[in-house]
Amino acid sequence: GLFEITQKQYLNVTGDDPSKCKGECRPVENVAYNTIRGGNWPTTAAPGAGTFMDKLLAKCKSKDEAGNYTEAVTGFDLPTEFQWECACRAGTAGALNTTNAYDNADSAAQKAQLRLLGRFEDNQSDGRGEISEKHTVVGSYEPNAWGLYDMHGNVYEWCRDWLQTNVEELKQFVDPKGAPSGSERVMRGGAWNQGVNNCRSAKREPFAPTSKYESVGFRLFRDLP
Repeated sequence: GLFEITQKQYLNVTGDDPSKCKGECRPVENVAYNTIRGGNWPTTAAPGAGTFMDKLLAKCKSKDEAGNYTEAVTGFDLPTEFQWECACRAGTAGALNTTNAYDNADSAAQKAQLRLLGRFEDNQSDGRGEISEKHTVVGSYEPNAWGLYDMHGNVYEWCRDWLQTNVEELKQFVDPKGAPSGSERVMRGGAWNQGVNNCRSAKREPFAPTSKYESVGFRLFRDLP
């Protein structure tokens, strides 16, 4: 997705907006993994019944030969965390997706760069999107090289995977699917209340799939046939 899912989009799919900081073009937040997709990935691919993803897939139709919207559209889901990182980096290998330079410190140079890329703890008063507190309107900052917005900051984004703590094992696969089971799913990207280090392309954050915070949202991935 070019943007994080907005409160208006979430409302259109589910009839509800659980967000604490309201604004139809701000990212939806205060949503748990189990509310967004649930299910038992990677054992089974299907989302849980009644979740956002389940309702979205039921609504999404394309035109049949007669021009009626009856054909099911498939492939929508949360990204795996490696799909997310690939999308975030957009071909770069640095701490932020505008450079190949790596700096693991909250340096002045990194803060200056991140102020252009997304809402984080150091630029909450800049008024982007006409909002100067917490997260802001999606797309208020510069996109990465692939045209994706807010991959750094604004709100954390849920990924599909169980946390895999053995990173060396993940490196053995081209497109790893995370651990086969666990107690924590993965979030990526950092948020409005985080520093530069937590907004880095490679930073991983594990949380229980029932967790809900006003700094956590998501974006959609689609696996095209």
